[in-house]
Amino acid sequence: MDSVLTVRDLTLDPSLDTSVIAGASGLDKPLHWAQSSEIPDPWSWIGHGELLMTLGINFPTHPTEQCRYISKLNAAGVAGVTFGADGLHAPMTPEMLAEADKLSFPVLRTGLATPFVVIARLVAAANGGQQSRSILALSRIYQLAAAQEPDERRGGLWVRELFAMDASVVDTATGCVVIGGGVAAGPYTRSHVLNTIRPTTLQISQGTEPDSLSLVHLKQVLTVDANAVLQEAMTAIADGEATITARRRRQELDQRTASTRLSLPPGPFRVIASPQMHHQRLVLGLALSRVPPLSMKMNSSSLTLISSEQLDTAKQIYQELGILAGRSAEHIDLADLTGAASEAANALDKAERTGQAWAEFEGERISLLARSRTEAVEIVHSVLGPLASSKESVATIRDSMFLLLDNDLNWQQTSTQLNIHRQTLAYRIRRAEEISGHRLKKVGDLAELWLARQAWEMLGGMPDES
Repeated sequence: MDSVLTVRDLTLDPSLDTSVIAGASGLDKPLHWAQSSEIPDPWSWIGHGELLMTLGINFPTHPTEQCRYISKLNAAGVAGVTFGADGLHAPMTPEMLAEADKLSFPVLRTGLATPFVVIARLVAAANGGQQSRSILALSRIYQLAAAQEPDERRGGLWVRELFAMDASVVDTATGCVVIGGGVAAGPYTRSHVLNTIRPTTLQISQGTEPDSLSLVHLKQVLTVDANAVLQEAMTAIADGEATITARRRRQELDQRTASTRLSLPPGPFRVIASPQMHHQRLVLGLALSRVPPLSMKMNSSSLTLISSEQLDTAKQIYQELGILAGRSAEHIDLADLTGAASEAANALDKAERTGQAWAEFEGERISLLARSRTEAVEIVHSVLGPLASSKESVATIRDSMFLLLDNDLNWQQTSTQLNIHRQTLAYRIRRAEEISGHRLKKVGDLAELWLARQAWEMLGGMPDES
């Protein structure tokens, strides 16, 4: 017998009275363990490289169900199945036998004189060295898991290092990757349910699944790690929603509503709108990626505040999750949240109409009244220029021009209110035109000066920033 036991070896040992019924092309599969089971879904408990021994008490009768039975065993990496010759199982259909041949999945029959325990003992004895390696693997699982830094939990790189397979822990409700690479789960070949605080599965996409003993312990370790990652993410989500909702309402955040209180991003920011149906998936994806989930639901949209520094990262997350998004213009003052949210909603509407995955807000900055403090500042600077200075001499000239605009260009009324001669007013207006580069006699310039006047009013006066 070769050093590595195979399914074929069982059929070649006359004392075992085990013969091939179908799937003969898969007889050279390595055999690490043999386990008897009569449950309806043995693939949930019997793993890679193991032989299922069964009387077939719960073996289905319908051809389609029999084919599914063989397919699920094969997908779980089971080495083969042997049925007892007691005649307790339903007749094997031609469709099932053909499926086994197609999958190269060995289907065997063991005679009445051979108890399953004899096969189990033979396999165990032949794989004594393999069992020793499994014990070492268990030790390695706990050693590598314990050596992780908390920030390394989500990567799960040690699993790939130890088992040479691509595996991820995936949130069942959203498809977000909790442990593993990327944000959205990809295709997989096998999955195992984990007992985490949110429903998750261990999904294996490439490589050889570990033996059943190692798999049990791997699932336990990943359950602990996934719970830690999920708890951190769920706390961040709750804190983010409390923070952004309170700030939007211009309230101070009650410390009792958030355990860690996320800070709002300093400097320029954007608001991103997406369909509300994806809100749960989005905020979990952001939180798992360590992007502050400053999100809330409003009307039919999910709104998220993102610092300009993290915009590229956020865009990648939205696109990987396959979520349409509309992005506002850049803003500086958090008092602009309402206006930014409106911009983002308009951009999302554009994305939905045009099929764009990522639409940006496009608006004429000086074609409408300022919708936010950020826009007001931009209008004042772009139209008034140096005329926005806080120097007293400039302020006098600017205020005179503003009053003239307020009086609908009534020169006499303006000079009277200022208690100056009309020629003095004319001089101040000429200076205002020279400093700003805008002339009152040009309709376009006059319109922009009036808008700048409204923006100045909104700001309550704008000090010189130089």
